[in-house]
Amino acid sequence: MTKGVLFIIGGYLIWGLFPLYWKFLEHVSASEIVAHRILWSVPLLALAVAIIKPWRHHFLIACSNKKQLSYLTLSSLLIAINWGGHVYGVNKGWTVEVSMGYFLSPLISVLAGYMLFKESLINLPKISIITSTPIDSFE
Repeated sequence: MTKGVLFIIGGYLIWGLFPLYWKFLEHVSASEIVAHRILWSVPLLALAVAIIKPWRHHFLIACSNKKQLSYLTLSSLLIAINWGGHVYGVNKGWTVEVSMGYFLSPLISVLAGYMLFKESLINLPKISIITSTPIDSFE
């Protein structure tokens, strides 16, 4: 429990301080920042996939399936666009607006899952709607 609370606090701190970091980099274009993020993430992800056996297994399965690989490619492009917009917005001085978008994003995702994919909200923990953090992506 303590470890989970520390992860949540750490996630909020990191997520909350990112706009300050991007603001320090306002002299660099958003596309260049995102390109650096991608280029530095690839070797780190490759290392993690090589070391963590379950990740390696899932990665190999995904790469051998054209449909999953196309979904991964599409999601990668959407994430790059998302982060580019985030960095661009902060560098243009729209930090509050960008932050509001990130706050509303999980709520819109839940609504889209419910409306478009007919997912059930019966088993959805109510606290997850209130306290959505970047840690959610690791589950």
